[in-house]
Order: sequence, then structure tokens, then C-alpha cells
Amino acid sequence: MAASETFIVQGEDPPTAAGPVAVASEPVAASPRWPQLIPIAQLVAVVLGVLAIIWKQQQTTDSVRSELRTEIAGVRAEMGELRAEVSENGQRLARIEGFLGIGIPDSSPE
Repeated sequence: MAASETFIVQGEDPPTAAGPVAVASEPVAASPRWPQLIPIAQLVAVVLGVLAIIWKQQQTTDSVRSELRTEIAGVRAEMGELRAEVSENGQRLARIEGFLGIGIPDSSPE
């Protein structure tokens, strides 16, 4: 596209030879009735944002805690089963050692 080509949008005035003119826009002022409304609204937005972050963090912490409690309960159950199996194996080993006459003799008199 050549530098001299311009686009004309329907409904707008054609560009002048001086080029585009920057229109100084006036800042949008708050209503003169409630000049403190914008800072209060910003403060409320920040407070709500902080509360939302705290709430989300608490929900995440609670879910992690419940998952860990479930896992710990499962590990404890497995440990109980392993203890029972170790006890059974120890009793078998003691019977085998007694049958073969090896191992440490029982110190309790029968």
C-alpha cells in the first residue's frame, strides 16, 4: 500500500491534508454529588478481592487437609495389617525353630 493511499470510513469526514488531528478529551469526572464514591468503590473492590483470595486459600487448605486425613487413615490401616502379618510370621518362625530345636529357647517355664 502506498503512503498516499487513505481509507475513508463511511459516515466520517474525509481526512484533511493536515493529517489526523488529536482530539483532546476531557477526563471523565465523578459526579459532583458524590466525589468520594470512586475511592470508596476502589477500596470495596480491593477488600472483596482480598477476601476472595483468603476464602479460596482456605478452601484449598481444607481440601488438602481432608485428602491427607484420608491417606493417613489408609496408611494406618495398612500398618495394622502388616503388624498382624508380622506377628503371625513370628509365631510360625518360633514354631518352626521349636520343632527343629534351633533358636533361642523360651525363658518362661511351662
